[in-house]
Amino acid sequence: MGQFNFDMAAEFARRRLETRLPAYLYYHSAIHTIQDVVPAAKRMALSEGVLGDDLLLLLTGAWFHDLGFIHINGDTTAEYKSRVSCHEEAGIAIAEQVLPDFGYSRGEVEVVRGLIQATKLPQTPYNLLEEIIADADLDSLGRADFWKISYRLHDELAAFGMPSDDAVWSERQLKFLRSHTYFTATAKRVRQPGKEKNMLELQRHLEELLVSVK
Repeated sequence: MGQFNFDMAAEFARRRLETRLPAYLYYHSAIHTIQDVVPAAKRMALSEGVLGDDLLLLLTGAWFHDLGFIHINGDTTAEYKSRVSCHEEAGIAIAEQVLPDFGYSRGEVEVVRGLIQATKLPQTPYNLLEEIIADADLDSLGRADFWKISYRLHDELAAFGMPSDDAVWSERQLKFLRSHTYFTATAKRVRQPGKEKNMLELQRHLEELLVSVK
């Protein structure tokens, strides 16, 4: 096992996510990282046979992947879009600054850097660990709570002046799910069927909305 202190790194990320994220980040919230991405990454990793330091580095990436949002400034649409487009880089900068203090080597920090970058849309993972974190970040696309989480993102966008009616939102979500691909064998087996079900439900919902306005 490596010499880095994963528990301290995870606690650092947890504290900042819980205390420094703007309250109007309904989707990119502490809950997203703590209750969604980190547990999903661990489940997938164990299913894929990832153990030891590789598992801890993966989970470090999961803890830090959205930490860049703590630096969001202002409440305008332009400022929000700017932060969304570069929050991975901001999270990488935080990781590069603090992880050496927790005993992470230069090589280990580079692994975490790649993991955070792998969550940037469109996702482009280059190895198994990056594939796992990419799938974990969008694990909810194939779950029964997809609708609830989808509307958290809707509400977050609305808070920054980007409201859309239900038909427009459903159409955008359906387009995103159709363009999305899971990478790991685990996600394809466990989440792809649920994602296909969610796409069918979105399609039916959209058709009902379009009929109702005629």
